[in-house]
Amino acid sequence: MNQRPISIALFFILLALAAWTAAEEPPFPGRYMLIGNAAELLRGETLLVEDFLSPVCPQCYLYWKNHKALGADVQEKTIFVFQPDHGERPVRLMLIAREQGAEAEAKTLKALFEARFEQQVNTDDEDVLDALAESLGLGAVWKAKKNSAELDRKMKELAKMLAERGVERTPRIVVQHVLALSPGICACTGDQLPDMLLEVLRNLRQYRQAHRP
Repeated sequence: MNQRPISIALFFILLALAAWTAAEEPPFPGRYMLIGNAAELLRGETLLVEDFLSPVCPQCYLYWKNHKALGADVQEKTIFVFQPDHGERPVRLMLIAREQGAEAEAKTLKALFEARFEQQVNTDDEDVLDALAESLGLGAVWKAKKNSAELDRKMKELAKMLAERGVERTPRIVVQHVLALSPGICACTGDQLPDMLLEVLRNLRQYRQAHRP
């Protein structure tokens, strides 16, 4: 029996596996998962950090409560996550608050987290959200837009984007579309995740200094 074709095929399989392994090699030490091309880490002058958070997620609350400044070179963006049967209405309120400006958005997220996890209030309840919106000065705009076709469209667009990005569990932090951090990935709790992110950013800055022209 001729073993040569099998040997050649095996050689190419091993070569492909070796190339795949090399491509997946983390660019620098740290508690993260590489989810894209590491070459993207060297692009741009600023670093993009995306926080995928749910207003009804206890680990997101811990991450938010212990959040730390990331540095002047970081652009941080929050993307709200929901499930069809869980956390959908609080995200609707967050999107309406975002339209009113950064201050309104920050106050609303704070109010939602504190109501849910400090006052033990069910923020999925519409009556609770009505009262919360009123207390934040958003009562009129919330009443007008909470069930609008425009907001329905934005929620569908958000759901589509989350599906495309593969985001289901939260909190999930993504750096430069390439590095992912979460309590599961980092083997930590939500309150420890901010320190894990700072460590990854420090290592990333050193990596950029060493590899950028």
